[in-house]
Amino acid sequence: MNKTRTPTVTGADVDRVVRELISSLDPYTKFDNLTRYKGDESQDSYEATLEGLFLYLLADEARHRPLVPFNAICQRASFVNEEEFLDIADQLETRQVIERTEGPMRQYKIVVDLFRRWINMKRPIDDEALARFRLQLEEKRRREKIA
Repeated sequence: MNKTRTPTVTGADVDRVVRELISSLDPYTKFDNLTRYKGDESQDSYEATLEGLFLYLLADEARHRPLVPFNAICQRASFVNEEEFLDIADQLETRQVIERTEGPMRQYKIVVDLFRRWINMKRPIDDEALARFRLQLEEKRRREKIA
């Protein structure tokens, strides 16, 4: 944005700067305080992998709406026990990574929008990525002897 001087800043200017910033970020140092998941199968625990899946699904669902219903996340990852996702959501909320809306319906958003945008740009969750998470969780469940 500093390359060209203009009297006003538009939304397109901000989006361009954000994309450039995200492209230059080293993900596992800039967002270490937000997630335990590093994408390293040999080091990530079952719980850290579950946290990564929850955050990636939340970020993806938030592309279309500002608040994401909990059941939308559960529907995308039907292979995960809902209680496990509730526990992960509670932990993330306690750590102030996500916020939950008041009211009878559980809805969430990622607090740091730059983190959400980074996930969507650098770690998009498609069917193939979802299948990889499923396999990783099954393997970790076996290794860590989780019921």
